[in-house]
Amino acid sequence: MAELRQNTWKLNESYDQDVAGNSDYVFPVEMWACGQNGFGFLGEGSTPTNQQRSSPIQIPGSWQAISTGMAIKQTGTTESSLFCWGYGGNGQNAQNNTTNYSSPIQVPGTNWRKLVNSWQFRGAIKNDGTLWMWGNNTYGRLGINVPTNSHRSSPTQVGTDNNWHYVSAADDSTMGLKTDGTLWAWGSNGVGQLGQNDRSSRLSPTQIPGTTWNSISCWRYGGSATKTDGTAWTWGYNEYGQLMQNDLVHRSSPVQVPGTDWANAYPYNNTGISVGNSINQQQVLMQKTNGSIWYCGNPDGEMGMNAKYNSPTPSRRSSPTELGAGTAWAEFTRDFVQSYMTRYGSNIVGVKSNGTLWVTGKNSEGEAGQNNMSVSNYSSPIQIPGTWSTEKASSGGGYNNVFAKDP
Repeated sequence: MAELRQNTWKLNESYDQDVAGNSDYVFPVEMWACGQNGFGFLGEGSTPTNQQRSSPIQIPGSWQAISTGMAIKQTGTTESSLFCWGYGGNGQNAQNNTTNYSSPIQVPGTNWRKLVNSWQFRGAIKNDGTLWMWGNNTYGRLGINVPTNSHRSSPTQVGTDNNWHYVSAADDSTMGLKTDGTLWAWGSNGVGQLGQNDRSSRLSPTQIPGTTWNSISCWRYGGSATKTDGTAWTWGYNEYGQLMQNDLVHRSSPVQVPGTDWANAYPYNNTGISVGNSINQQQVLMQKTNGSIWYCGNPDGEMGMNAKYNSPTPSRRSSPTELGAGTAWAEFTRDFVQSYMTRYGSNIVGVKSNGTLWVTGKNSEGEAGQNNMSVSNYSSPIQIPGTWSTEKASSGGGYNNVFAKDP
């Protein structure tokens, strides 16, 4: 009966918000984290910052969007506040200082909606569609059109446009979609990762040709995206075949991936209030319209195929290969209603429609949430105990994971 009452309460809450005219209202979630707590990245504030957590621990509060070191919570009927924590040596906690914080601290301003997260810089999109960035500006990664040694420790608006839809960040570059279907890139371009047919860095957003883009994933040294016609495109560094072209040739302009049934550049966590993951890896993933996940590159167990790249049955691929091809893992992943990859591609984490949470990949810091660190790498999926949110996207850092759970 308690569960029934809780569900009835949620329906009534949704109805009340709708009557109030708050169409942007979203249900809050609890935020849980595990793994390395260096610089206070787990955000729970009560343990030494060098202590690992091998089981998920709750970060106090009720949240709308979550990521490693960043989160948004609704603080009024229509207002939302942004919080940051963890390493702040580049000003990425947006407190006008370079201080580390082991608990969430509020960022100035209100009405934040979508997160942009990377190791040395961060950002967010507001409800009005404006984009704000802060942190280390080397290579022009902030996109604010100032010299690359002009860093920011407070939110600074990127241009004056108010039609930003989704932004994804890697270590040294950033890419974003606008509501008009255009795709933009800025920051480092040493291997052609900005898709501009050259290798010159950009201090401000520069358009990649086309007006029908509908998903983007910015990864280390490259990008992957899809268009509304079901085509998929990749560009940048290709040492491990991650561009899905059956070769190891680098590309400085978008090149089409075979097929016309691609749904998104995985993971594309654009679920209302969303998180732009910091994806930096030696592999690229795409998802098809049937829910299947395909990859190329140089994985180390996180593909969940019970094989590492240097094992007797190597999993490196330069042509699109379905995750778990020919096994139960392939059908299993098609039921992921929320999923993501951690920074460096260390883990794949997915929530199934029944609320169960599964992880593959590294566990050297306890980031797989198994209450142990004796197993350093899980090359087959393993469940993290509990029932988790199927509505909110989670996120991960280099050696930690952040999970969403319904209250």
